[in-house]
Amino acid sequence: MVESAGSADTGRNVNVKFIALGLLGAILVLFALLNTHEVGVDWIFDTVSAPLILVIAVSAIIGFLMGLLVRGHFANRND
Repeated sequence: MVESAGSADTGRNVNVKFIALGLLGAILVLFALLNTHEVGVDWIFDTVSAPLILVIAVSAIIGFLMGLLVRGHFANRND
């Protein structure tokens, strides 16, 4: 039998999710390495110095957690 060109099997299984996660991880590492300088974080009565990547990461985690709370609130509402 002759196989058509569209169904040629190269013998490799490509996992697109694995490749996408690898690229995302590489971008995150590069982002972290480029944002290591110290920045001032102003509180109500004080200013604290912290690495920029730490400020970004903490802000992202707080935003993620707030999103989960809001999503859970709206998912449990009965109209």
